[in-house]
Order: sequence, then structure tokens, then C-alpha cells
Amino acid sequence: MQTHHYRAAGDRVGQSAALNHVGWLHAQLGAQEQALVHCQQSLALAQETGDLNGQAHAWDSLGYIHHRLGGNAEAVDCYRQAIELFRRMGDLHSEAAGLVCFGDIHRATGRHDAGHRAWSRALASADELGLPETDPQRAGLLHRLRGPQVRAMPRSAQRNRP
Repeated sequence: MQTHHYRAAGDRVGQSAALNHVGWLHAQLGAQEQALVHCQQSLALAQETGDLNGQAHAWDSLGYIHHRLGGNAEAVDCYRQAIELFRRMGDLHSEAAGLVCFGDIHRATGRHDAGHRAWSRALASADELGLPETDPQRAGLLHRLRGPQVRAMPRSAQRNRP
């Protein structure tokens, strides 16, 4: 694991980022328990060093891991923490990505209105960022917001949906 290089150099921010990356890779490979350990270590280091960016990304990874482990309440809390930090830092793109996941977890737990609100906020952020219609994040949001009953809603109307 590459984190020993950062540890040897005394770079705790780099070590935190590396731990989060390793955790994320474990999560993608389905090794959620290992992923959880790495991302929790990443978060602890990021909090100790005051690295808001590292904290936000660790919270986001932890939300994904908890969702995969079936810990929906934990996932909601983690995503909420990540979104708040991304917002505080002005990282609109990461905030929008977090809102997509936040909406997904709400939808998965039957809170359809909360999911729709999160996706609508993410779409507003995508608009603010100027993401084109062909952007995968925008396309995924439009699919989520339209649902099976609405297929051809103009972009301008999507922003005005309740």
C-alpha cells in the first residue's frame, strides 16, 4: 500500500487521501469491510489535520460503503456530511455528485420525495456548472427525475418540477 510513503514523509494529508483511494478501490471490488476500515482511517486523519477536502471525500466514500452494506441510515448521514463540506468549500461539482447519491439512497429507502429534492438540487448545480445535455451525470439525473411516466420533458420544465 502506498500510504507508507506518505507516512514516512510525514504527509498526513497525502496519507489520508491514499487511504481513501485504497478504500474506494476495495469498495469497487466488493470488499466493503476492508473499504470501511481504510475510509474510516482516512476520515480520522483528515479530521486531525483539518483537511476539509479529505473529510468530504472520505464521508462520500463511507456513504457509498454503508449503502452497499445495507446501512442506509449511516449512508444518509455520511452523504449529508460530505455534501455540507463540499458546499462549504464551494466544490459545486462534487456537491452535485453527492446529491445524486443522496437522492439514490433516499429513493432506495422509499423516501421518494426526498430523493426527488436531492436530484433536483443536483440538476440545478449541473445547470450552474454548465454541464451539457450529453454529460453522463446530467443524463443520469434526467432519467431519475423523469421516471418511467415522463419521457420527453423539456430541460426548462425540469427545473420547475416540485
